[in-house]
Amino acid sequence: MFVILCRTVRSACFRGVAHELMKGQGASMREQILDLIDFTRVDALLEGFNASTGFVTAILDLDGRILSRSGWRRICTEFHRVHPETSLRCTRSDTVLAGKLAEGESYHHYTCLNGLVDVAVPIIIRGDHIANLFSGQFFFEEPDRESFLQQARAYGFDQTSYMRALDEVPVVSREEVRTAMRFLQNMTELISEMTYGKLEQQELNQALQESESRFRQAVMGAPFPIMIHAEDGEVVTINRPWSALTGYEHHEIPTIAAWTQKAYGGRRQQIEAIIADTYTIEESSAEGEFPVTTKSGDLLIWDFSSSRIGQLPDGRQMVISMAMDVTERKSHLKALRKANLRLESSQRTSERLLKELKAENLSRKAREDELEKVTMAIEQAGEVIMITDTSGTIQYINPAFEQVSGYSRDQAIGQKPSIVQSGKHDAEFYRQFWKTISSGEIWHGRLVNKRKDGKLYTEDVTISPVTDPSGRIINYVGVKREITAQLELEAQLRQSQKMESVGRLAGGVAHDYNNMLSIILGYTEMALQDTEASDQLQADLKEVYSAAERSADLTRQLLAFARKQTVEPRVLDLNTTVEGMLNMLRRLLGEDISLLWQPSAALWSVRMDPSQLDQILANLCVNARDAITGVGKIIIETANVMLDDLYCTLHLGAVAGAYVMLAVSDDGSGMDELTREQIFEPFFTTKQIGKGTGIGLSTVYGIVKQNDGYINVYSEPGEGTTFRIYIPREIVDAADEQSAAPAGPVPGNGETILLVEDEPILLTMTTLLLQRLGYRVLKASGPDAALQQASLHRGEIHLLLTDVIMPEMNGRELSLRITADDPGIRCLFMSGYTADVIAHQGVLDAGLHFLQKPMSLHELAAKVRQVLDAAHH
Repeated sequence: MFVILCRTVRSACFRGVAHELMKGQGASMREQILDLIDFTRVDALLEGFNASTGFVTAILDLDGRILSRSGWRRICTEFHRVHPETSLRCTRSDTVLAGKLAEGESYHHYTCLNGLVDVAVPIIIRGDHIANLFSGQFFFEEPDRESFLQQARAYGFDQTSYMRALDEVPVVSREEVRTAMRFLQNMTELISEMTYGKLEQQELNQALQESESRFRQAVMGAPFPIMIHAEDGEVVTINRPWSALTGYEHHEIPTIAAWTQKAYGGRRQQIEAIIADTYTIEESSAEGEFPVTTKSGDLLIWDFSSSRIGQLPDGRQMVISMAMDVTERKSHLKALRKANLRLESSQRTSERLLKELKAENLSRKAREDELEKVTMAIEQAGEVIMITDTSGTIQYINPAFEQVSGYSRDQAIGQKPSIVQSGKHDAEFYRQFWKTISSGEIWHGRLVNKRKDGKLYTEDVTISPVTDPSGRIINYVGVKREITAQLELEAQLRQSQKMESVGRLAGGVAHDYNNMLSIILGYTEMALQDTEASDQLQADLKEVYSAAERSADLTRQLLAFARKQTVEPRVLDLNTTVEGMLNMLRRLLGEDISLLWQPSAALWSVRMDPSQLDQILANLCVNARDAITGVGKIIIETANVMLDDLYCTLHLGAVAGAYVMLAVSDDGSGMDELTREQIFEPFFTTKQIGKGTGIGLSTVYGIVKQNDGYINVYSEPGEGTTFRIYIPREIVDAADEQSAAPAGPVPGNGETILLVEDEPILLTMTTLLLQRLGYRVLKASGPDAALQQASLHRGEIHLLLTDVIMPEMNGRELSLRITADDPGIRCLFMSGYTADVIAHQGVLDAGLHFLQKPMSLHELAAKVRQVLDAAHH
């Protein structure tokens, strides 16, 4: 292996050569450059971008071939990109975008021929347009569903699957797209820089190989003996003149020790010492005349010159030894030879010095260029860079410090980093911190600091000592990354995961638990009807019934928290609904609490289940009452509000738009920050054992989220608490009125009801309840039995009353099977937990009827009568 004796080729030369190649080779050169792109790394970055933002991506070359893609919507992968005609429209749309980029646009967005918005940015490497980075598959506004239905019909798509895929396509704002495009433009710059580095390295390797080849030819073709050897004694190579004059081939003298033993005999130690000095002394060359014994025994006089020439790839130093055979001329030209050798030595030294000076100049220029790049990178870095002296006085900060801390460069330089200390860390923390860096070690940690305006922020910090060549610490360099928003998002994610886990638990037990409660309520109600009012047993049964109702309320609270409670939203005037609850709330609060009602005039309408509003007010007022010691005050108020983008930026979870605000305030004990962070967690309570379940505020949180709302809490210890709930405004016509509540339960008129329930006891009990109401009941213990009953029954079946969750098939599927044969059968679903089988996001589908378990005889009679009577209107 040989060391390449060549100077570094300027990167500008490489760029010039590559540009000429690009001009000459066109598409083939683009293919070579595309092959250098690290798609594994690019794919990982784009996957992360898709996971964090939801934006899909693809990289296409200039011929339209897909090189990489991430997160594509099903509407494209399963429909548009599959059907030949819609796929051709996709390709035409891609061509339009690519054409805009080829005209020099930095990025362009375009509504494709299939109706989705796409955007793209160019990938430029060395000034040449190589490929395009696409994103898209979204809408700027809600799509025209009818046009997409027509499109599904036109191309033979499964309409249900196609429209579900359409529902997965997000609607995004133009600002979100601009933000994403800034990231993708940065991504294309990163791809360009990485690929440029690989291409430059490839060209450098080629230059090095050519230089090595020239060096090998020069060494092997030299007319005088040359040996190259390494510092561990290995003889790397010898050329043909060396072998010809000494008679030794390379394999006979594999090491310096073997050579000196054969050539110098007793003088070998002196020679080996001289050779060793060439690796260690400051002046890295040696020369002199030495007698050399050949393989045949002849004695030759060689004039040697040895110099260090660099390192092998494994790091070993190498020396090149060149010799001149002066045996025959020694006696005749000794004086002249010595003069000539001195002159040659001087010339070599001068040449070496000149080369070293040129190398030093090149090295200095390279260091200056590198320093300029580093300075530019630090100035433009998103992370805070701070340099201090050994006493901690700030000597340098980059612009990121000014943005994060609020202190200008003039205000910070010359100060201590303590200008941003928040007081959140004690003296021992800083003592250990200084002990670490002053001992020469790197310190990693997290700091809570304070901006100039007093706001706190959190940073991940790495501080490293900077040492001079002697190892003395001369500076400290700190690199800080502000992570306040990241920590808030992580906390929000943990809270969401915690709420979801308990929600799954609540929904999972609700079905069976509500079945049992239905049995208890049903049989108790029948027993109450069969006993006299004066009978002591009736009083006992009323206690059982009351306890079962309270258990049912608790289950409904759990389902409301879990957002798995089926609701029937209506258009409401919050002022009217709240006023209807005021008397009940005053009785609930007691005489010591003043309840003030402050409604806003001309309040907008909202759409929600009125029972959910009852739950929100009851839970918030009870919590407010418990926070007040002695006499106190609770205020309920409403208002129309508009949440803007600035508000939503400062309040995670909020979405800009028009809302109706419902606020409940108290002058009670208030809460500290730690308590506020936990109040919506299920089963968290600050009340004494037996005084609260810890799910009241969790229920409020679940209801608000189920209605696409937002809740905000303000509280300070000793300053009371205010809950503000924002429910989206509902736009309604003036003529839109709510239908009157159904009348009380009316006995049946002998109609036939097909009852399907997989819980045997509940099946028997519900059958008895319906028979008492005057209905004829066909009972079935499951879907298969129900289908058999429906096929065998000769008369008319007026109503299918079915459970939703059953082993063989769910109630919705059963109803579709039965009504397919007899469309006139009305359907009433009942369940303690719908699991979105008949509801979406917990909201009942239009035209469906639902009865929440557990239900009383009164509720069952009213709902059955309502559904049967609706069939005649």
